[in-house]
Amino acid sequence: MATKKAKIPKDKKILITGASGIIGHAVALEALKENEVWGVARFTNPKLKKKLEDAGLKCIVKNFVDWDVESIKKALEDLPDDFDIVIDETYHTAFVTPALYERYPNVKSFVATTTGQNYIGYTEEYLGERKKFRWDESLRQPLSYFGKYGMDKVAIEYFAHHYCITKKIPTVILRYECPVITDLSLHKKGYGSWIGLKDIIDGNEIAILRNIIGRPWNVIHSTDVAIATLEASSLATISPNIFNIAGYRHYTNREMLDTMAEVFGKKVKYREFLSKAYIQYGGYYKGNFIPRTGYNYPFIYVLDKMKKYLSEPKISWRDMVEDVKCNETYKLLWEK
Repeated sequence: MATKKAKIPKDKKILITGASGIIGHAVALEALKENEVWGVARFTNPKLKKKLEDAGLKCIVKNFVDWDVESIKKALEDLPDDFDIVIDETYHTAFVTPALYERYPNVKSFVATTTGQNYIGYTEEYLGERKKFRWDESLRQPLSYFGKYGMDKVAIEYFAHHYCITKKIPTVILRYECPVITDLSLHKKGYGSWIGLKDIIDGNEIAILRNIIGRPWNVIHSTDVAIATLEASSLATISPNIFNIAGYRHYTNREMLDTMAEVFGKKVKYREFLSKAYIQYGGYYKGNFIPRTGYNYPFIYVLDKMKKYLSEPKISWRDMVEDVKCNETYKLLWEK
């Protein structure tokens, strides 16, 4: 569907909701280099809020959790009417999306962000760049697998398709996969990628499955996600243009753990389980999740369009590990 090369917007007026999130704050920082940017979020981390304000972000504190569409739309009335681009990075509140579409019907580009996690178990035919949203017997993975988060993201895609087509609002849908933040002082939700590092440094056993092959991780740094997001905003179309956004390299859990151990000068203490033991322990061993290792998994993350139209991610997993070691924010993993 994409018909032109992507470019990062310049001299535009941009609204970002969820601007204090793992990806939202990175998008804001990147956009601020050559644009006027407004950010709506809860901004519960004072350090992050100050960093964004110092960079020039106009921070608007609002909490839309559990609000309905009309309430959110009313709360947006005190914002300017003339945004060129709206980027919806809200995390757990799907109703922000329709409220934004109704508040800004004349926007030149609407970016709706969701997750690739909802599509685990799809065949390649039903991944990423499908032309329209479908509910049918081809679904292999229950859409409720990721609970409210997953269902919110499905709803966001539905709303994006609806408003894009019925109201003729140029839209791009981005499905993020495995974003990683390396300054853990900015966002506690960023800790998830680094839990294994805590076990490695503490010398704890890390349980892995010997005879079950698990999904690969296409980890991508939040800065690379931000660049791709802004570039994709120039490719909004009617009907929506859809991109999978992820790192090009597939990593298994074991490869990621081995890299962390090597950078930190440690050795991973693996304990292998058979699948029967995995079931017996309910997926956990000594309180730690047992990661599945391997490549051959029926989840294929198609990145053809990203590779063709957007910039290649620059930051490798090793770079990320070295960064978190250098800035020492990994020490926050031990805080309660």
